[in-house]
Amino acid sequence: MIRLTLPWAVLATTNDRVNRVGDRLRLTRRYREAKEAARMLVASQTRNAPLLEGPVEVRLRFHMPDARRRDPDNLLKLIHDALTGFVYHDDHQIRRQAWEVAGVDRARPRVEIEVEPLAAADMERVPTNQGER
Repeated sequence: MIRLTLPWAVLATTNDRVNRVGDRLRLTRRYREAKEAARMLVASQTRNAPLLEGPVEVRLRFHMPDARRRDPDNLLKLIHDALTGFVYHDDHQIRRQAWEVAGVDRARPRVEIEVEPLAAADMERVPTNQGER
């Protein structure tokens, strides 16, 4: 199992992800900077860990900076992108995912992440109709 922690400061929502420039969509500067900061932190925490092969399960615990309503689902794209190439080869390997809001931690808002391979027995219970060919 690989365990990581990302501070809230490096997270950016999918709402911050793109803007339109003419007829093209581009990643915003804020999202690019957040993604790069998250990737550097992931790299430093997984320095000696081999990339996980095959299907994986991802579990996330969000410790929010305050009590405002937020949708952690909007943070998942950046987190998945930050883990790619350091924890697993590609986020298409994610076959099971669970996240929870663990409460407010004003002093140290963060997301705690656990990623582990899915055992063959676990795979029997995971639906396979996720658009794969």
